[in-house]
Amino acid sequence: MARDTTIKIVRPLQKGQITIPIAIRRALNITESSLLEIALRDDKIVISKLGVEQGQAFRVYSDEEIAEFLAEDKIAPETAQRVRELMGAGLV
Repeated sequence: MARDTTIKIVRPLQKGQITIPIAIRRALNITESSLLEIALRDDKIVISKLGVEQGQAFRVYSDEEIAEFLAEDKIAPETAQRVRELMGAGLV
């Protein structure tokens, strides 16, 4: 099945975040619960949708790695607790 090539121009925000345009999210069924892999290949950034159904294993983070991640990212305490739970269980 041939897929139309969709090209969009985006601008990174101050902290490097980008928005994936809706047409691309819809085409790949990317939702807020989707996991994406980002890779640097030569001089290109490649973003791929991940899925447990594809047999991809997720990394289990140590308590120290989780604490470092949360210290670098200023998030609400409730969100930090949920991140600890998910990362500690290897679900993200």
